[in-house]
Amino acid sequence: MIPASWALLRSPRAVLARAHIDKQLSRSPYTHPISINHRARHGTTLSYRHSHSSVGPKETVEKREVEFAIDVLDGQASIRRLAGLLEVGNLDEATTVIGDIVDSVIPADRSLELFRQVKRLLVEAPETNISLMTQLGIGYASRGHATLVKKEIIPFVREFGTPEVLSQFQIDLDTAANHHADLSSNNDVFEESSQDYTSVMAEASPHQPSVMEVVERKLPALLPEHRPDDLSIFEDQSEEYESYIASDARDHSTLLSTGVLANLVSDRKYSQAYSLLQEIQHLEISIPPSHIYEAPAQDALRNDRITPSQRVEHFAAWFSLVPPAHLSATSQKFPEVFRLITQASLTDIILVIRFSLIMASKGYADLVAPRTVSTVFRYSTPEIGQNFVNEFLAANESYWMGYKPWDAPYRCKKTSTNVRGLAIRSLAYSKRTQECLALLPNPNNPEFRLTRYTYDVLLRRLEVSKDPADRKYIPVVESLRNQEATAVVNNHINCDALTVLAEEANMATDLKTTNPVQFGNDLVAALRYLKQSILDKNNLPHPFTLNDFMKSYLATGRTRALQMLLDRAIRTSFRATRAIVFAEMLYYRRMGHPDLVIETFVDHFYLSGVPREEVLSRYNRIRRHRQEYNGLNGERPPPGRFYNFSHDTVLPKGKMWPASAHCNLVFHALVSITLTDQALERLYQKLLYIATEGRDEPDNKFIASIHPLHAPSRWMTISSGAFTPFLRRLMMDSGPERGAKLLSEMVQLGHKPTVYHYTELAGNYARTGNVDKAFLILNQMEERFKKEVAQEVESNVHVDAGRRGRKAKSASLTTPAHSPAAPSRSMSSTTPPNLEPGLPAPDLVMYISLMRGFIISKELPAAQEVARRLQLLHTYRPGEDQYLEDVYADLQKLREELASKARSAHDSDNDFSSYTQPRGNRNRR
Repeated sequence: MIPASWALLRSPRAVLARAHIDKQLSRSPYTHPISINHRARHGTTLSYRHSHSSVGPKETVEKREVEFAIDVLDGQASIRRLAGLLEVGNLDEATTVIGDIVDSVIPADRSLELFRQVKRLLVEAPETNISLMTQLGIGYASRGHATLVKKEIIPFVREFGTPEVLSQFQIDLDTAANHHADLSSNNDVFEESSQDYTSVMAEASPHQPSVMEVVERKLPALLPEHRPDDLSIFEDQSEEYESYIASDARDHSTLLSTGVLANLVSDRKYSQAYSLLQEIQHLEISIPPSHIYEAPAQDALRNDRITPSQRVEHFAAWFSLVPPAHLSATSQKFPEVFRLITQASLTDIILVIRFSLIMASKGYADLVAPRTVSTVFRYSTPEIGQNFVNEFLAANESYWMGYKPWDAPYRCKKTSTNVRGLAIRSLAYSKRTQECLALLPNPNNPEFRLTRYTYDVLLRRLEVSKDPADRKYIPVVESLRNQEATAVVNNHINCDALTVLAEEANMATDLKTTNPVQFGNDLVAALRYLKQSILDKNNLPHPFTLNDFMKSYLATGRTRALQMLLDRAIRTSFRATRAIVFAEMLYYRRMGHPDLVIETFVDHFYLSGVPREEVLSRYNRIRRHRQEYNGLNGERPPPGRFYNFSHDTVLPKGKMWPASAHCNLVFHALVSITLTDQALERLYQKLLYIATEGRDEPDNKFIASIHPLHAPSRWMTISSGAFTPFLRRLMMDSGPERGAKLLSEMVQLGHKPTVYHYTELAGNYARTGNVDKAFLILNQMEERFKKEVAQEVESNVHVDAGRRGRKAKSASLTTPAHSPAAPSRSMSSTTPPNLEPGLPAPDLVMYISLMRGFIISKELPAAQEVARRLQLLHTYRPGEDQYLEDVYADLQKLREELASKARSAHDSDNDFSSYTQPRGNRNRR
C-alpha cells in the first residue's frame, strides 16, 4: 500500500506535472507543453532513444527525423519493458518508461491505445501502482485528455487510494488541464495545429511575452495599498464576497491532511488514521487539538492485537492531541481513560507514566497526581520515580508558563508540594524510608516545601523502625518540619476552629441581636421562635441561631421555610433582613462556598466598602457558570442559594447599606478564592485604599466611570475584621513578620487591632518555634489586663468573667519574673509593633492557641508555661470545654513522646544525645 502522503514522499524521479507546469512559464515556444520525464534538459524533452543519441538538443527537428526514419518511440517495446519492470517491482524505472510514453510525439489514436495498454498493466496490482496511475493521468491531462482521465483514472484512485491521494490528484489534474487550455489558446489562433506549422515554429524564433510580462501589462501603474482587514483589492468589500471566501475556506479544510485525519477518526477508521497521523507528525504539520481524538486513544488501550509498547505509543500519539485544560469547553475528568489505565488487570507502569506526563503538560497535573503518583513510586525503582517527578513537574511548569506566566510560580509551588508529598507518603507506607529521605528538601538551599502532615507520616515510620540507620534521621526530619523554608502549615492549622468561631461571634455583635438559643433537632420549635422574633426589631434572633436552623433544615432537602423567613424579614425591616442575610452568608462561608457569600451580598446590598471590580467579576462568573451548565455531560450542577433570587426579583424596600460584618465576610470570601501571592497583595492594597479614602479605585474603565457609593457617616463598612483574612494568608506565605507589619498599618489607619489579630500573630510565632516573640505579645497583653482589673477594682465595677463570650478574668493573675519562658526585654525593630496603646486583654482562645502552637513546634517548656498561666486565671473542669480538653490531651501526648525519645536515645547511646536536652534550651530563631 502506497503511503497516504505519496505526493510528498515518492521518488524524485516521479516529478509532478504541477512542478513542470511552473517551469513551462519561462520556457520558449519551441518546447513541448509539458514533461514529466527526468531526462528533460534545457527546455527540450528527450525520449529514451534521444537521451542516448549523439545528436545535440539544439539541432533542428529535420536532422533528428533524418536520423530516425521510424517513430521516435517504439510503443510495443516500451509496453513490454514496462510489464517486465512492474513484474519485478522496479517502480523507479517504470516511472521513467511511463514518462517516455506520455512525452512521445505520436498520432492521437496511437497515444490513446498506449494509454489503455498501460492502464491494463497497472490495474493488475492497484494498491502498489497507485502512484504510477496518478502519474499517467496527470501526464495525459497535460496533453489535453483531461476528460478521458477523469472517466478512466479517477474511479480507480477513489477505490484504491486514500482520501488525501484522491484530493491531491484532483488538484494536480485540474492544474494540468488548465495549463493545457492556456497553451492551446495562445498557439491556435488562426488555424488548427499541424506538423508543418510545428516545424515552421521550431525554425522561427519570434519573441513571445512571458506570463509575467502579460500580467504586468494588465496591472495598473500603481497598486492600492493593502489593508489586512480588507478581503478585496480591486472591488468594494461586500457580504457576498466575504461569505464566498469563508465558505471556500471551510470546503478547502476537508482537503487538508488534518481535515482528512479528523474525518477518518469520525468514521472510526482508526488504523488508517494512525498511519496518516504518523506521516503528518513526521512532516511536522500542526494538528489542531480536539476531543474527538480521545476516542482513538481509548481504542488503543482496548486493542489486544498490538504489543504493550505499541499500545503505549498509539495511546500517547492520540491523547497528545486532546486540548489543554484552558481550551476545553467544559471541565474534563477523563473517567474512561482513568479506568482503562489505572484499573487494568495488568498495570503498565510505562503507560501510567506517559499518561501522567501528558496530563501534566495540558494543565491536569492536580487531577492526575493523586491517582498515579503513588502507583509509580510504589511499584518502580528509585531512579524511575525520581526522573518521573522531575519530568512531571517540568511539564506542569511548561504549561503554566505558556498559559498564565504570572500565575505560574504559585501553581508550580503548590503542585510540587502535593506531588512530592504523595511520593514520600507512598514510600513511607511501603517502608522504603531511605528513598523518602532522598526526596526531602535541602535545608541549606530549599527549592520546595512539604506539608507537616507529610513530615509527620515519615516521622512515625522512622520512630517505629528497628533499623538504627533510619532512627538517626529523626532529628533531621524534625528540623525540616519546624522550618518555614521547608514546611508548609496547612490552612486548618492557621485558621483554628476556635479562633474562627470567636471571630464570627465578634462580628455578630455589630448586628445588635439577642443571645444565641439552642433548639437541638427540634425544627418545629426553632421555626416557631424565628417566625415570631423576626418581626421584633428589638429582639432579633442571633445569627448563630439562624445558622443552626439553616444547617438542620437544609439537611432535610427542603428550602420553603427559609424562603418564607427571608421574605418576611424583607417585608418587615432592614434590620431583620441584615440579620438573616448575614446568617445566610455565614452559612455559606462555613460550608466552603465563597462564591455564594459574594452572590448573596450583591443581591441585597449596595456595593459600598468592598472592591467593586473583584466582586462583580466573581458575581458575573457565578451567573455565567450557572447559565452554561449542561447536566447531560455528567457535570455536577453549580451550587446556588436556597432563595430563588433572580434579576426579576423585586425588593419591596430596595437594597440595603451593608454593615461592617457583611463587608468582612466578603473580604474573607475574596481572600479564599485568591490563589496567587501577587493577586493577594493587590487585593490587600485595595483594602488599604478603601480604608483610607472611603471608596475603591477599580482598574476596569467602565466600573471606574461610575461614581462610587460613599457610606453614610453612621455606617462604618470597613472595620478591623476585614484585615483578619489577610493576616492569616500573608503570614502563611511570608511568615509572622509580615503579620506584624500588617498590624502596624492597621494602627496607622486608625483601626485598633483586636484580640483576634494578636491571637493570630502570637499563635503564628508559637507554631514556628519563635518562643521569645510569642511570649512578648502575651506578657504585654497580660500587663494591660492587670491594669484594667486594678482600675475596675478601684471603681467597684463588676467585671463579667465571660467578657466577649469567652474572656476569663482573675485578679490573681501574675507572671513570675524568674520564668525562663517569659523573658523581660524591651521592644526592638524586629519585634511586633508596640502593643501598649489600647491593648486588649488576653482571653481563653489566645491561651489555647499559644498552647496549640507550641505543641506543633514541640516546644514543651513553652507550652507548659502557657498552661500554668492559664490555670491561674481559669479553673479547669473536665467536660466543660472540648477545645481545652483537646489541647490538654495533646500536651500530655507531647510529654510522653519526648520522654520516650529521650529514653530511646539514651539506650542506643548514639551520636545525637544533644537532642535529648529540653527543646526550650536550644537556640531559638
